[in-house]
Amino acid sequence: MLRSEVNQEILSILPGKSYLEVGVNRGKTFFEVIADQKVAVDPNFLFDFEAERANPQSKNCEFYQLKSDVFFSEFGHNRRFDLIFLDGLHTYEQTLRDLMNSITCINTNGVIVIDDMIPSTYISSISELSQSQRLSAALGNTDSSWMGDVFRLAFFIESFLPAFSFATVGENHGQMVLWRQTRKNIPERTLESTCRMDFGDSVLQRSVFNVLPCAEIISRITSART
Repeated sequence: MLRSEVNQEILSILPGKSYLEVGVNRGKTFFEVIADQKVAVDPNFLFDFEAERANPQSKNCEFYQLKSDVFFSEFGHNRRFDLIFLDGLHTYEQTLRDLMNSITCINTNGVIVIDDMIPSTYISSISELSQSQRLSAALGNTDSSWMGDVFRLAFFIESFLPAFSFATVGENHGQMVLWRQTRKNIPERTLESTCRMDFGDSVLQRSVFNVLPCAEIISRITSART
């Protein structure tokens, strides 16, 4: 299931249709999503975003070529979105900052989606892209996937964000979906321990990710609003 398909399914059940995507790259997911208002944030768009600004078909789109921290502090603090898709730098620290900033920008009934939550291999889970690439080359690995250590967010969210329920889409590489619904029986962890989680933890503690079919996640979000 494509990223854009998941995002579109979520947007279809939300009362509003405003969409923010952090980490746009070539714009594949961004341009496939249909929304009333779309905002793209990336420090280095790999397409001609100036031309897109002049494109009549992109009249409902805004493009910010800058780091997400700058966007949230200078442009996003007074904005509200119905769906925020985080697919920026694949590190725990940066994605955590993006998540905390997103919480201040999400509408009451809004949803946050975090990409690349389940690394496919140990190499893909290495936090530094250059190190992952060097190790992959040394082993003759043809799989260039890099999810980084974003998976550590699952443990942080479970222990430190009890006001949000979450689940991870089972039909793709791991889009985690968060919506406002208070959880009980929150496991105790230290913040430091979440920073030490490794690839093995993402495998042996897979239940933490709450992997579900997309349709079931949509159903749970809908039920939380009734």
